[in-house]
Amino acid sequence: QNMYKEQEIIMMEREILMALQWRLNGPSPHEFIHCFTELLPSHLRSNFNLVSKITTASRIQAETAMMDYSLALQSPSSIACAALVITMQNKMTKDLLHPLDRLV
Repeated sequence: QNMYKEQEIIMMEREILMALQWRLNGPSPHEFIHCFTELLPSHLRSNFNLVSKITTASRIQAETAMMDYSLALQSPSSIACAALVITMQNKMTKDLLHPLDRLV
């Protein structure tokens, strides 16, 4: 239809990419894990070592889940949530968390 020149399209694409700050992919499970850990109770968030362990273990769980073909169509937030639940129920954190803090 020749409504726009090639240069105009290229300029608009650049403008869109700059507005998006080149973030073209949706959020990954890792980003959701980071957001979800910020929702932990304040007494847990203040323990940086604990949050770091929970985050690391959850990321490992999420990476393992993402390699499973049967989970390929699950949303990144679901994978992140499941990874956090598994981590929170793990023996590594059972001694560190109050039983009510493990409720989902």
